[in-house]
Amino acid sequence: EDIMALPKVNTIEYFVNLPVSGKEVKYRPFSVGEQKVLLQALEDQKREKGKKDLPEERMDALLKEINDVDKQISNLIGEHQSVYNQYWGEVMRTGNEESYFAAQVMRYACVYTANLGDLLSNSPRTYYRSPRNRLPHEHV
Repeated sequence: EDIMALPKVNTIEYFVNLPVSGKEVKYRPFSVGEQKVLLQALEDQKREKGKKDLPEERMDALLKEINDVDKQISNLIGEHQSVYNQYWGEVMRTGNEESYFAAQVMRYACVYTANLGDLLSNSPRTYYRSPRNRLPHEHV
């Protein structure tokens, strides 16, 4: 069996005497580099095991099924997006996240009105914006 050995990672070793037993213990920090190497080795091991366990016909069938599901999802996304403005899209969202505009609306809506109906007396051209942030040198 052809198994690749994990590379040695140079780290600082520390020694401490345990107060209870008086025994000297060696320890060292666990580095991010080591974690990355171990995770890569684990992924490689899983990948190799998966290749041995899954026949090629089964793999092709799964890939076809994944492609079919992707097409269904694409169609559903297209239907969802067709409801919104063709140029602006969904104004309150950017993908799954709220848009910057939505964050501003939620943050500053209470400044302008307690009730949506209060905005009816304003012109549609009214410009609302949050207070301007001051730069450090502008504070007096």
